[in-house]
Amino acid sequence: MNRKTYLILFAAILFGILVNSIFIVNEKERAIVFQFGEAVRPDVSVGFHFKLPIVQTVKNMMQEYKLSMKSLIEFLLLKVSIF
Repeated sequence: MNRKTYLILFAAILFGILVNSIFIVNEKERAIVFQFGEAVRPDVSVGFHFKLPIVQTVKNMMQEYKLSMKSLIEFLLLKVSIF
């Protein structure tokens, strides 16, 4: 193999590492970064973030808003008392 082939191979490997190092968390998600199965960053904020490609993994979860029955009743009673 010649020098140009090695440069192309090196650039492809470097690009693959870079792509696997970036992750995005949007407004409706929460993310946890794990390193060897242990949570090292349990609450990642919204935006672009970096991680170690082989060592760290990211778990994205949709953030769900759940109302308990008590809070729902309190909310409805507050609305009724306003009128």
